[in-house]
Amino acid sequence: VIRLTRFTSEQDPHSTVVVFMLFDGQAYWAHCGDSRLYHFRDGKPLARSLDHSLVGELQRKGRLDEAAALNHPQRNVLLSCLGSDRLPQINHGCTSSLAGGDSFLICSDGLWAYFSDQELADALHSRKAREAAQFLIDEARVRAEGYGDNISLAIINFVEVPAVAAIANS
Repeated sequence: VIRLTRFTSEQDPHSTVVVFMLFDGQAYWAHCGDSRLYHFRDGKPLARSLDHSLVGELQRKGRLDEAAALNHPQRNVLLSCLGSDRLPQINHGCTSSLAGGDSFLICSDGLWAYFSDQELADALHSRKAREAAQFLIDEARVRAEGYGDNISLAIINFVEVPAVAAIANS
């Protein structure tokens, strides 16, 4: 897609990505750019991927707080992405274990820019996945006041964790 877009557009296309996989009772992920993966347990944030962006780097160095980052004029400047001339930085992680009540949210900045981590956790914890997705999309559009970026998301909720043997036999 990136190569095709280069031929049909005057701009160089760039993309972010999050990959999520279940294997042997654990969740594994990899990401590049500023699309995020969140891991929640029983309505509490456990982990979040780190953005490969200028603002994310400034936050990690202590030069910018969360509130200032949301309105920073260079908040969309990516330091790593797919489609760049440079080799992308890919970060990866995994859970130590999964539990009933665990939720994962994979989303673009068109969604996460309008919510705190706890607001996202509350939305997933208090609603079924489809209802949470619709609520988050609708609320992000309202909060964006017509200026929001594209919204992509996926929600994975674990009511109970399937046994490793059951996964292997399916």
